[in-house]
Amino acid sequence: MTREVWFEKWLWSYMPCHWKGVAAMIAVIGPTLAAIFLARYVAGDAADWIQIPIFLAGLLTMQVICKRHS
Repeated sequence: MTREVWFEKWLWSYMPCHWKGVAAMIAVIGPTLAAIFLARYVAGDAADWIQIPIFLAGLLTMQVICKRHS
């Protein structure tokens, strides 16, 4: 069984080349942004530090997906 190619390596990043790549990006970026906005709403402006681990978790998840499907 061959893997489907959803992303192409371009310079130092990955770019979607298939509709499933775009869908994967939306599936990761949407909940990540929602979690950041929810954390900011619940904790207020005093807890800006909580956005960093949420962002890093989304970034790591997207990197794993991109590397697997490139």
